[in-house]
Amino acid sequence: MTRTFTFLTIMFTLLCWSYNSNAQTVTDIDGNVYNTVTIGTQVWMKENLKVTKYNDGSDIGTTSSPNLNISSESNPKYLWAYNGLESNVADYGRLYTWYAVTDNRKVCPVGWHVPGTDEWTTLTDYLGGTSTSGLKLREAGTSHWTSPNTGADNSSGFTALPGGYRHPNGTFYYMGGTGFWWSTTDAGGGYAYYRSLSSSYAGTISMSNPKNVALSVRCLSDSQATGFNENIKKSYFKLYPNPNDGKFKIMIANFETDKITIEIYNLMGEKVLQQKNSNEVDLSNSPKGVYFVKVSDGTKVYNQRIVVQ
Repeated sequence: MTRTFTFLTIMFTLLCWSYNSNAQTVTDIDGNVYNTVTIGTQVWMKENLKVTKYNDGSDIGTTSSPNLNISSESNPKYLWAYNGLESNVADYGRLYTWYAVTDNRKVCPVGWHVPGTDEWTTLTDYLGGTSTSGLKLREAGTSHWTSPNTGADNSSGFTALPGGYRHPNGTFYYMGGTGFWWSTTDAGGGYAYYRSLSSSYAGTISMSNPKNVALSVRCLSDSQATGFNENIKKSYFKLYPNPNDGKFKIMIANFETDKITIEIYNLMGEKVLQQKNSNEVDLSNSPKGVYFVKVSDGTKVYNQRIVVQ
């Protein structure tokens, strides 16, 4: 007989969990470590993506000359360091074509994704709208941004940096003056939407670019951005205790437990455990660290981090 977990006394505040922006990090398949920040209901990377591989370990392509003209290519999946200089990557990350960003092998770490336009809008709305949100998103001062960068205070903690972009003809533009970040949302006609910030403008700009242009990428946590918050009033999901010694339980309301599947991934995207039909998990024989827990009953899916100490 189908069973369901029901918990009559779960405190809603415990379920609206958030991350400590000073302590949480995420690691991509190359081993690059990124700091994260909670802004409203979303958790963002505080740095531009640097990865050179998809999550399956295959390389994201590049060109033998960073200035190669790719205008004639129909589906170019490439990345570059700005001007082909690896020294630019540490601060500004890499630049990716939209085709690489939306490849089904995924560029963001497991549990993270490239945002769509609606998710960018959630961010800018929370920060007061497009006309002034750029000031709260941009790193203050002129260490990375060209003058004037007036009014930028990075009060959101997003720490936007001006990585510039690469034109399909092989020319790089605007590092230091403007940052451009892809959205996964297709604009049609070979174009896709992006967001940009400029050192001379207080707001956030939303426009579209050809998909073979190369822009920066910021990854967004799955757990906060999609699915969880829309369903929280109808279904409850919590891992406890968190942190733990490797043993924890999953609290779920209105979830068909005879169909439950639990998958655990480490920060390298490797699956370390899969089990069915039980809400008790034992990772005590696994290394200490941060793991991603994915729970599904075939219709609903939830994702959350767990810390093993």
